[in-house]
Amino acid sequence: MNIHGPQNLFQQPTPEDIALRLRQIRQAKGWSLADVEIASKGVIKAVVLGSYERCDRTLSIKRAIQLTTFFDVPFDHLFKSQENPKTVRENRSTERIILDLRALQSAPQEAEVFKNFTTWIIAQRCDWNGEVLSIRKSDLEMLALLNHSSSDEVRNHLLRERYLLQA
Repeated sequence: MNIHGPQNLFQQPTPEDIALRLRQIRQAKGWSLADVEIASKGVIKAVVLGSYERCDRTLSIKRAIQLTTFFDVPFDHLFKSQENPKTVRENRSTERIILDLRALQSAPQEAEVFKNFTTWIIAQRCDWNGEVLSIRKSDLEMLALLNHSSSDEVRNHLLRERYLLQA
């Protein structure tokens, strides 16, 4: 009996991947290990969390649930396959694309695709500030696809109509 199953069917995360993801989640919140211990009122000890992040200690399912609940991230986020963080950073565009939601609200009917798309992004991100919305390059590409045009054409249209703020 082969306990490993078919080769390359699914790429499972390694314990090191999970440890790295846990560290990335904490750092994305802007917290040090000590900050977590303070914010959790000592329930999550800095030394213990650090040992999970270094993969020096085994993370139980119960503890993983507790940590993901504390960090307010979905449990499965801890186990998603990882891209090389260096590669992800290198591939990200440094350009910021910021939409002026106030201007877009008063846009004519022709801008309905933009309005619907931004409403969808806002709902997905639970980003309810209502004034501006940062979008990714991939979001701009999706808008181009929806408009049967290129990303440059969409960007120029957004600039021309003053829906896009210059960053």
